[in-house]
Amino acid sequence: MSKGYIEIVGSVAAWSIDLTFWDTCMIGKFTRENVEVWLFKLTGPDIGSCPVDFHAVWGDIDIPWATKEGRDCYQRTHALTAQKTG
Repeated sequence: MSKGYIEIVGSVAAWSIDLTFWDTCMIGKFTRENVEVWLFKLTGPDIGSCPVDFHAVWGDIDIPWATKEGRDCYQRTHALTAQKTG
């Protein structure tokens, strides 16, 4: 069974989701567009948690960050979190 995750940068936070098989069934074909639609359904109407950019992996499929800024923001936030907990 494939394992996957999504790294997300939102308007006020950065976080990640470990994907389950059920998640991928709800996403459908693993494309940037389908993952984006699923993320917006998942976060609901709270504009503060809406994804701005993401990186998604499921098995052999790797959907890269749409922007360098999104990737850099996620990496900075992740590094700061690791420093606080480490």
